[in-house]
Amino acid sequence: MKQIMKLIERLAKWPHLLVSFLLFVAGNVAILPQVTRFEEMTNGMSLLEVPTMLSEDLYAVANAYSPEGLRLYQQVIQPLDIIYPLTAGLFFMVGLVMLTTRLFSADSRWRYLPLIGALATLFDWLENLGVFLILQTLEMPNAIFATMTKLFIVLKFGVSSLSVLLLLGLFLWWVVRRFVNRGA
Repeated sequence: MKQIMKLIERLAKWPHLLVSFLLFVAGNVAILPQVTRFEEMTNGMSLLEVPTMLSEDLYAVANAYSPEGLRLYQQVIQPLDIIYPLTAGLFFMVGLVMLTTRLFSADSRWRYLPLIGALATLFDWLENLGVFLILQTLEMPNAIFATMTKLFIVLKFGVSSLSVLLLLGLFLWWVVRRFVNRGA
């Protein structure tokens, strides 16, 4: 584990943070217009991978999509959603490693926080796999696929939200610490 962290900590450079942020923004710029287009094609229906779907029958929702909306989901949104989790996870990881290497000693357990970005990517990919399997088995619904997809929706949004909160909290702590140390 320490070897993995040393490798990740090599990312703790401002150019890496800037590149990861730009990739994250580019991912959002690429996928969000497609989501809007999807919602227009399906009369305002949501993608399967949003938290509001947790109380829904995922198969019933997917079967209610228009053929054009379903095609857009499968041919455009899902391929983009393979790359997007990587850009988001990379940004979370680089941002957190930048902050943890500046705030915590080298032997602190807190230096493992950047791995949360990798978890966010993993859960997003597993959720995407679940959505893919649901869309492939519309004719023969599988309760296990639906249940696992819902589980990964919760894990993805929980870990991603935690990543954002940690980034903001640690950034504020770092700024305050720098400000206080300059005044001393």
